[in-house]
Amino acid sequence: MKKLLLLTAAFSFNVMAGTTLVCNDQNSHAVYKLQLTEENSTLVFSPLLKDNSTLAKSVASLKYNEGGSSELYSVYTGKNLDQNTVVVELKNKELVRGKIAEVFVSYSKNASNKLDQKTVFLCDVE
Repeated sequence: MKKLLLLTAAFSFNVMAGTTLVCNDQNSHAVYKLQLTEENSTLVFSPLLKDNSTLAKSVASLKYNEGGSSELYSVYTGKNLDQNTVVVELKNKELVRGKIAEVFVSYSKNASNKLDQKTVFLCDVE
């Protein structure tokens, strides 16, 4: 049973490789591009249509958080250029090309590690 769960998680993880999401922040209405690397170890978080929000200030390169992830969710964490902590949580089963995915984003309002802000992105999976 454990082998089956590991194979399912590995399959889900590989399906996401190289996926690009174009996302609309439901709070600020800024637009972002989230791009997974081919090996799924990094998620590049780039503002496309900026506003004055913390997330839109700069690009962030987020690393896969193995301890926070499961077969249902993939979690990516890191800091943007302004040292704001950013955490992105993706539902693995929603990452289907041509579909809309709901992505949960938590972040710090300043350079602390305290995640005191949250938003939801609706993303077109490309």
